[in-house]
Amino acid sequence: MKYPVLFVALLLQASSVMAGAWVIQPQPNGALRMLHEGISDASGTDTLTMRQPANKSLTLLVSPAGGGRCEGGDLVLGSFRFPLKLFMQERPIVCGDLVPFSAQPNEKRVGVRMVDRSVDGERSFGEFGAFPRIQIGNVSFNVEGDADSENYPIYLDLTALQTEAVTIEASFDKPALSMGLVGELNNASANARLKIAKTRQSGDEALPYILTFESTQQRDNHYQLRASTGGMSIPYRISIDGKEIEPGFQYRGTLPSGKATVDWVDIQFALSGKSTRGLAAGTRLIDTLTAVITPNS
Repeated sequence: MKYPVLFVALLLQASSVMAGAWVIQPQPNGALRMLHEGISDASGTDTLTMRQPANKSLTLLVSPAGGGRCEGGDLVLGSFRFPLKLFMQERPIVCGDLVPFSAQPNEKRVGVRMVDRSVDGERSFGEFGAFPRIQIGNVSFNVEGDADSENYPIYLDLTALQTEAVTIEASFDKPALSMGLVGELNNASANARLKIAKTRQSGDEALPYILTFESTQQRDNHYQLRASTGGMSIPYRISIDGKEIEPGFQYRGTLPSGKATVDWVDIQFALSGKSTRGLAAGTRLIDTLTAVITPNS
């Protein structure tokens, strides 16, 4: 029996603030419905904006996360493109490039707008399987002088198009994880819990699963935190029950027999202070980690 693969994303950060989510929900009639979760914004659901205080500069960054990637300046998932423009402007936003806004004497709103488009939902998004929610990117705002940036994950929600039964659902116990302050003389660590549960469509039998982790910035067989400036990357480690989980390693677990049973996976993250040598003080480090869960019966 062929099962869908489930993706769950966790944003790791060192002094950053999660402020809500921006959701793209394709409809069976081809329309793209936009939703805000935990965001109070008067500019419309197809936009994501932030207040730029008077006399302070601000930077904006659209970056890929989870299954998303940057390609040709657009945020891309599979074969589908999500072009973005600056709020109240026709200038496109280039995925992965910092957009600076110089200080102005008066307060104003800046942000991003999703380019209007319709799609044949069932055909266009069928390649992503039956899992209902996929993170494709992040929008980050950083105001001059603020220690924290505001980060908004961008999700693709396929609930309205879902036609197959999902056998597993999963979620982290927090949408973002701060590893705190790190320096040459002190390491940083943090813990998160991943809840993996059977849905009502799963049946009563015990259900084995495979868990792996993916990071868009991993290289040289290491997970990496990206510096907010300078392009430097810092490796970090992931462990479960004291065993390091390197990229590509499969953690195997089992959901107990019974209806809607749950398995909790405790995950430890560690960052060596020595690896930050040469990094400027106040630099933020960030990564989006994706948990990939596959039923294995």
